[in-house]
Amino acid sequence: MLDWGVHIIDRIVKMVPEKLTSVFCNMKYITNKECDDNDTIYLTFESGLTVLLEVDTCHFVNLPLWSLYADHGSAVIDNWKCEGKMMRLYSWEDKDTTPILAGAGLTKTMAPRKDNTVEELPLPRFDFDRNTLYRNFAETCNGTAEQIVTQEHALRVLRIMEACFKSTKEGVVVDFE
Repeated sequence: MLDWGVHIIDRIVKMVPEKLTSVFCNMKYITNKECDDNDTIYLTFESGLTVLLEVDTCHFVNLPLWSLYADHGSAVIDNWKCEGKMMRLYSWEDKDTTPILAGAGLTKTMAPRKDNTVEELPLPRFDFDRNTLYRNFAETCNGTAEQIVTQEHALRVLRIMEACFKSTKEGVVVDFE
C-alpha cells in the first residue's frame, strides 16, 4: 500500500473525480511481514462505477498494466509503453449478428465470438511528458503555476488508503464518506 498501492489509488482519484461510496481491500504480506506485496482493492463510486485495483509484486507472470471492461467493449494496456488493444462489442441490434450461446447463456469469452460481433481497434496514441509533475512542482514553487496535485487530492488518496487498511484489518467493506 505504501509502495505501489498509493500510486494506483492516485491514478484513479485523478481519473474519477466523483464521490467514492465504498472500499474493500485485501492486503497480503507474502515475502515479509513489514511491507505488503499484494493489494487487491475494490472501489465503488456514486454512479455505480466499480474499479478493481491490484498490485502484486511477487508473481512470475506478467499481468496487464490496465484492463478496462465496459458494456460495449474492453481494452488492455499491457505495459508502460502503452502497448495493447481495444475490442468493440457490437450489440445484436448494431449488426446482423446472432448471439453465441455457451452453456445456459450468452458469453463473451467462454466460446469464440463470431468475427462480425467484435472489432479490434488500436489503442489511441498520445504524447506524455514524464517530467510534467516535477516541472509543475518547480513552477509552483516559483509562483508561475497552480499545483497539479492539490492538498485536497492528496488528502483524498490518504483517506482511501486508511479505508484500505481498515478494510483489510476488519475484513469488511468500508463505507466511504
